[in-house]
Amino acid sequence: MKILLCSATDHNPVNLLPLESVQINPDIIYVAVSTQKRQQGDNLIAELKAIGKKVEVLKIENEHSLQSLTQQYEQWLLQHQDDEIVVNLTGGTKLMSIAAYQIFSGYGFRCFYQNLNPNQLIWLDDESIISDIGTKISLERYLKSYQFDVVKKQKLNEVHQSYKKYTKLIYQELSKAGRWQQTCQLISKLNAHTANPKLSDLKNFTLDYDEESFLTHLSYETDLFELTAKSIEWQTEQDRAFIAGGWLEYLTASLLVAENIRDISLSVEIAKSTQRVHAKTHQEIDVMAMQQQQLLIIECKTVNWKNATQASEAIYKLSALRDIGGLNTKAVFVSLYDLPDAAKTRAAEHTIQVVAGQNAIVQLKQRLLSI
Repeated sequence: MKILLCSATDHNPVNLLPLESVQINPDIIYVAVSTQKRQQGDNLIAELKAIGKKVEVLKIENEHSLQSLTQQYEQWLLQHQDDEIVVNLTGGTKLMSIAAYQIFSGYGFRCFYQNLNPNQLIWLDDESIISDIGTKISLERYLKSYQFDVVKKQKLNEVHQSYKKYTKLIYQELSKAGRWQQTCQLISKLNAHTANPKLSDLKNFTLDYDEESFLTHLSYETDLFELTAKSIEWQTEQDRAFIAGGWLEYLTASLLVAENIRDISLSVEIAKSTQRVHAKTHQEIDVMAMQQQQLLIIECKTVNWKNATQASEAIYKLSALRDIGGLNTKAVFVSLYDLPDAAKTRAAEHTIQVVAGQNAIVQLKQRLLSI
């Protein structure tokens, strides 16, 4: 029988990705669980069973004593001396990894370490490397390894053609030489107008000839709203939300399309169970995708930032979401308008990439794919 021995950790993909390798392919998986990682161990075991793996628990008696760990691993090994054992040293405490390597490599069993960035499985006996394991792990499965369920999401091919047309026209206008300032001014007027779902009267806004001409063109080409002498009347609440800023989310998602990026999704709602019975916490992220083995989360804003506090609060919200996929999550903040320096500093402190302002948005695809 072939056994894979691994250890519970905060980052479940290091234990899930190796299962994609044909060289691993265990009949049974033993999960070493320390007292500190009991909850993580339960989560990992649940995920392994959910994908059809046979799992057993090796309860670590004292993760703080190298002698105790060495004795426990050796006793466990004596019970499985006729089996083929492969050991994943990536999880657990440092002492657990040291003790496991000493015992199992000493008996001739192979041990490996799983890197995530770059995605490599490294065998420690001959230092051979297997790259790009599990390159097709889905967004849902990745999030599930962190106990998040995808409640809903929208794929790029599910976006209505009128929304795609609206985005294309807006972006073309923004990208024209000398049109950035005027187009942003119109976008800000639309944002203010659509902020209140019940507001349609345009009496508080003055449209110049170019703005009215462009809005008339948008209305004709997309049929998302009707422009009259005194009002803008959208067709549905979804149309209003898209005009209010959803177009930047779609633009960002559509420009992510590349060979190493998959499962690009919009308006992703995820839920995680809490300690209260039948209670769940819900989060919504504008854009999510998998970039090789990294989770990519993106927040998109068309707000004309009035002060540093407002922008910093938006950055803080995104920083709180970085825990969704553990240390292997890449967070990006896309803003039509440039951010105040204080907000940029806060983003840097939380390892959030910022793509903001005229030059960045006009070159949005290049900026996104270079992150």
